[in-house]
Amino acid sequence: GAALAGQWIPFEQWANSQSKAQNFQQSTGDVLANTFGNNAEAFIAANQQINGRQEFFANLAYSYQVLPRVSLLVVCWLGSEDSPAAYRILFDANTRHHLSIEFCALLGSHLTQQIVNASSAPTSP
Repeated sequence: GAALAGQWIPFEQWANSQSKAQNFQQSTGDVLANTFGNNAEAFIAANQQINGRQEFFANLAYSYQVLPRVSLLVVCWLGSEDSPAAYRILFDANTRHHLSIEFCALLGSHLTQQIVNASSAPTSP
């Protein structure tokens, strides 16, 4: 199989995923936006709680290597007076060579729930 590409792509760029793209964003990015909004500190703490690796992408980003050749990136663009905060989950470009689009949707939703759950978890000493 293909190694990690090191290039991040959104869910909707994959073949045959247009019909699923809106549902994916609603169950991932929109959930994160509703949970964290512009609260960067809470977003950082939640990602650190589940061992996300900080990346330099957008305002805030954390990567997760969920399988040996499959990585996801959780991205936050903080809002301003003109626009609300936006969140997305991106995939390493070679993920499509390893997993079905349906499985990737499940991975994105699962990671979202882990981050949301970590945001309400007590911090370990």
